[in-house]
Amino acid sequence: MKLQLGDNFFKPLCTFFLESIVLFMGLSISIYFESRAFSIGFITAIVMVFILVRKIKFTLGIYLLIFSFFFLLTLYAAFYIKTDSSLGRIFIYKISFNIYKDNWLSGLGFGKFKTTYMYYQANYFKQGNYNISEFLLADNTYFAFNDYFQFIIETGLVGISFIILMMIGLIKFIKTFTASYNSPFVLTAVGVIIAISVAAFFTYVFNKLVFQVIYVVCISVCLLFAYDKRHRVLIIIPIASVFLFLIIAATYNFNSQNFFASEKLKHVRQLAQAGYKEEANKVLNNIGKEISHDAEYLELSSYMQISSMDLNNAEKATLKLIDTRPSSTAFLRLGHIYELNDRFKEAEFAYKIAIDMVPNRVMSRYTLYQFYVSTKQIKKANIVAVQILKMPIKVPSLLIDQIKNTLTNDIKQQSISNLN
Repeated sequence: MKLQLGDNFFKPLCTFFLESIVLFMGLSISIYFESRAFSIGFITAIVMVFILVRKIKFTLGIYLLIFSFFFLLTLYAAFYIKTDSSLGRIFIYKISFNIYKDNWLSGLGFGKFKTTYMYYQANYFKQGNYNISEFLLADNTYFAFNDYFQFIIETGLVGISFIILMMIGLIKFIKTFTASYNSPFVLTAVGVIIAISVAAFFTYVFNKLVFQVIYVVCISVCLLFAYDKRHRVLIIIPIASVFLFLIIAATYNFNSQNFFASEKLKHVRQLAQAGYKEEANKVLNNIGKEISHDAEYLELSSYMQISSMDLNNAEKATLKLIDTRPSSTAFLRLGHIYELNDRFKEAEFAYKIAIDMVPNRVMSRYTLYQFYVSTKQIKKANIVAVQILKMPIKVPSLLIDQIKNTLTNDIKQQSISNLN
C-alpha cells in the first residue's frame, strides 16, 4: 500500500520534473544570480503548470494558502534579500505614483516615463520632505521596476484596459494550452511565458530585447502546436495576447537596430579610451543617422564633443541627451559647458538641477562649490561647503575624505580672513 502511494505521488512528480527541466534550470539560474523577480517568476510558473497539467482542483482554503505562500515569499525576497535594493524600488514606486496621480487620465505618452521621472525626483528632493534612506538610495532612474505600472503611467485609463485584456488573454491561454497539450515543448513555453509575465511585476523585463524575443518565440511555439492539431480557435487567444504584448513592448524599443548600434558604440568607446579620437569620431558620425535619438549615442557624442572642447556641438548633443534621458550627470556636464562659455546663471541652474536629481553625490555639490569660488560668490560657496560636510555619505572613499579636508581648511581660512 505504501509503495503504491509512493508510485502514485513520485512518478508523476518525476515525469513533470523531466518534462519541465528548462523551468527548473531557469529557477536555478535565477537563484544563482540572485534575481528575485525571476526566482518568484519561475516558482510561480512551476507551481501553476504542475497544478494545471495534473488537473488538480483545490478548495478555496487551499487557494488562499497558495496565495499566502507567494505573498510571504515576495515579502521575504523584498525585505530580507538585497534590502537596500528593495527600499530603493519602494522609493521609485513612490515617485512613480506621484507621476501617475498627475497623469492618471490620459497618461504621459508612449516612452515618456524615461524623460519625466528624474524631474519628479528632483522636485521631490527640492521640496525637502524626504528621509535619510531616500536621500542615500536615490539614483538616476528610467524605469518604474514594474512594466505594467510604467505602461499604465504612460497610457492612463486606456493602458489599464489593455493590461486587463492582456491578463485575461494570458490566463485563458495558459489554461487552454496546458489542458490541451502535454508536450514538454508546450509546457516549457507556457512556463517561460508565466515566469516573464510575473517577473515584469518586479523589474523592467519588457525593456530588454532578449526577453522580448524569448516571449514571442514561446508564444510562437504554442501557436505552431495549436495549428498542427487544427485547433485554430485556440490561436485567437495567443494572437490577441501577442498583439497586446507588442503594444507594450513598443514603448520599450522593441527593435534590433538599437542592439546592433550599441555594439558599434562599444567599439567607439574602445577607440576613444585607446586615444584614437579621430577614428572614434568617424565611426560615431557614421552611425549617427541610424540612432540619432538613442540615449547611449547621445551620451557618447556629448562626452566626445566636450573632450574635444567643441563647446557648441557639445551643448547641442548634451541638450538632446537631456531631452531623451535626463540625468544628474547630463545636467552636470551642461553646467560645465555653460560655465566655460561664461553663461554663469545658466550654469548655476544646471548644477542645482543635477544636485536635486541625485542629492547624495558629493562631486555634484563640490562642482557647484568650485563654481561659486571661481565666480567669487563666497557666501554661496560656504553654504554648499557646510552641506557637503554635514551630508551622509553613500559610499565612503579617499577622494571624499580629501574633499572634506579641503573644504574644512577653506572654511577656516575664510574665517581667519574675515577676522583680519
